[in-house]
Amino acid sequence: MSTWNYGGREITTNETGFFVFNEDGIDLEFVSLKETKAAIDILLRQDKTTLSLEALDDKGQLVHILGVNRGTSALRTKESHAYSLYMPGAWVALVLKERQRLQEELHALNQRLRVALLPEYIKTPGHYGSHLDVSEYPAAVKQLQLDYAAVLAAVQEEERAEAQKP
Repeated sequence: MSTWNYGGREITTNETGFFVFNEDGIDLEFVSLKETKAAIDILLRQDKTTLSLEALDDKGQLVHILGVNRGTSALRTKESHAYSLYMPGAWVALVLKERQRLQEELHALNQRLRVALLPEYIKTPGHYGSHLDVSEYPAAVKQLQLDYAAVLAAVQEEERAEAQKP
C-alpha cells in the first residue's frame, strides 16, 4: 500500500487499487492519483467559512454548529453528537427540560411495569422462541400457565403494596 501527502491530506491505495483519502470521516475513492489530487484541489478552493452558530442539543446543552458533514449532510458540532439540534432560547430550554423530566418519568413507569410483563416467548427445554413440535405443545402450555401464575402473584403483591401507601 502506497501513501502520498497532498494538500494536507493523506492519500493511500486500498486493496482494490483505488486511491483513497478521508474527508469529514468518509473515505473517498478515485481511479487515479490525478483524479484524487483534482478532488482535493476542489475542496481546497471551496470557501472555508468558519461557522459557530449556537444551538441546543436534545439535552438542552449549548453547542456550536461548525458546518455540514460532506459525507452525511449532518450538522457538525464539536460538543455533541445529537441527532436533533434546536434554536437556543429560554422557551426551548424549558420545553427540552420538561421533555427530559417526562422521559425519566416514563422510564420509571416502564420499570414498574416490568413485574406485570408476560413472557414474549415460552421457554421449554431445548426451545426458546422457535417453532414448537406438536409433542412439545403441552409442555409449552404448562409453562405458560406457570409463568402467568408467577406474574399474577407479582402484580398482586405490587397492588397490595400500592394500596398500603398513604
